Amino acid sequence: MSRLALAVLLCATGGRAANISDDFLGTWTPVNHSTAHTPLGPAGLWKQFAMTKDRSNGDHWFSAIKGQVFRVRGDLMEYCFAHVAESPFVVHSVQEHKLVFCYKTGERMRTHKTTASGLATGCDAAQITLEILSSGNLEFTFLMSPPVKHAWFVFERTGESPPVAKYIRDNRGNACDPKHPGPPTLATGQSSAALLSSSMCPAVVHKKKAALQTETTEKENAVYCRQLDGFSKHVTEKVDIRFQYTTPKAPCWPCSVSYSVSAAIEEDQYIAVGFKGMAYRYYEDVEVTHPVRPNYFGMSTDDLDEERTSRVIVLGYAQAGSGCVREMKAEDYVGAVTDVAGNPHLYDESAERTNGRTVVRFTVEQHVGNTTAQIETFFGTAIKAELVLQSARVMYAIGEVGTAIGEDACKMQVQYHNAYRGVSPLSWFSQNPKCKAENMELTVVV
Repeated sequence: MSRLALAVLLCATGGRAANISDDFLGTWTPVNHSTAHTPLGPAGLWKQFAMTKDRSNGDHWFSAIKGQVFRVRGDLMEYCFAHVAESPFVVHSVQEHKLVFCYKTGERMRTHKTTASGLATGCDAAQITLEILSSGNLEFTFLMSPPVKHAWFVFERTGESPPVAKYIRDNRGNACDPKHPGPPTLATGQSSAALLSSSMCPAVVHKKKAALQTETTEKENAVYCRQLDGFSKHVTEKVDIRFQYTTPKAPCWPCSVSYSVSAAIEEDQYIAVGFKGMAYRYYEDVEVTHPVRPNYFGMSTDDLDEERTSRVIVLGYAQAGSGCVREMKAEDYVGAVTDVAGNPHLYDESAERTNGRTVVRFTVEQHVGNTTAQIETFFGTAIKAELVLQSARVMYAIGEVGTAIGEDACKMQVQYHNAYRGVSPLSWFSQNPKCKAENMELTVVV
């Protein structure tokens, strides 16, 4: 029997230790300080990857973000974060230089995509692959749900493995035992209060909580700005995406909200922004009980989410003094978007080039809130942290468009977006920090 066949067999024999090569062990850092690609967009957040083997029992521990750990025991793997978030995985396959972990069959999150048999499980739900490339570098790929890349980056080995105690310390004393796991994250319904201290980006929790102490309520009909690529401050290809809007007066159910999105992109590129409903914590505290939202990580929007934000996607570009704004729709979990003829849900739309930036303006009808508190939750400006984390979700993307401008400018085929794309609630810890509003980029509707 070949070494490869033996390794794969060991993963499939109920509880026996996965034969993971020591080549994976050590501390790894991004190659040449390269960019990590995350659901939030390009980021400089990932400082290192580390894997350790516990020689006393054969377990393996690894981590990619401080505070979030993974523990491999036998043919099981558990993701843990500080007592408040866990997810069950299994060792799907082991090769000398490639490891594949898949979500545990039969378990699922309410945000996993839909398949013909219901919410996805196993490798169709989530998949983590660690691979040592021919260069000797380590590639980390996290798909949630495939083929959406939840995280991707490449590391080079720069040090020895940390002690097991470090993983337990980072996990706030939780041993993260795959044989005795806690309930899967967001599988059976956990309150937002219980999950408040958890985060996709735990390193910035303290900073965000401190900022909330000085947060001020936004004034109605004033212009405000969010930096959509806020996590990319250490990214060389940053294009400075500015998302501006007016805060309406309650009641606003529905009402017309004016937005603009701008970026320092080239003339042959477009900037697109879409609405994806409310953050998953929102529905933990309202009448709807633990709804299934299978498009949460995909490009399309669930019916439940459409009510608050709409499912509009706005794509704009401007070349040679002419601009084009197109309403688009995404009908599949992933894939090309298509035009909505006549831009029926957009008002006062325009696009122009100014100061090396493409600026796209539009107004759209949304169910923002019946009360001031609901409006503050929608835009992520509430004083309470648990309400901030429930804010409306926005996705963005940048891609290429043809150069011809003329009669058919708004019918040109646009290319699939490049790696510069992301999706997150409007106020997701430090992801979308406030920026200085530029009134010239937004036509204010009072």
